[in-house]
Amino acid sequence: MILALAVLLQTPLIIGREPVPASPMTHTFEAACPGTRLRISGHGIARPLSRRVQIETNGRAVGGPLTMRMARDLSHRRAVYRLVALCGQDDHELQLQIYVGETDEHGIVHYWAGSAGFLNGRLLAYRDLEPATAETFWFR
Repeated sequence: MILALAVLLQTPLIIGREPVPASPMTHTFEAACPGTRLRISGHGIARPLSRRVQIETNGRAVGGPLTMRMARDLSHRRAVYRLVALCGQDDHELQLQIYVGETDEHGIVHYWAGSAGFLNGRLLAYRDLEPATAETFWFR
């Protein structure tokens, strides 16, 4: 009896369980100035096919034609983005610099740069992406 109990205690217990599928990866960029919080999610290579880039300030979605242009420029799935936020002198001002590097079908990398200006949670200005250089993209 004691021998049987010892054998049972040494037998490993194996429990099978299906792994839980991981949620899709989503890039998120967040920046905060004293009066403005900016959040951009789902941009670039990690943009889910099922939804658009989301741009929020102070927890609310930003809308309008400038936002649509900015979201379009952040939606390149083969691109790598470097986003830099700078706080203005006004507590509610935030300047976003956008740097993009993207390879074409031949493996050549092309670079672009643009910017956006936010004030009081609204996108007031957007400069569309313009050709840039590798030095512009990598400079920190």
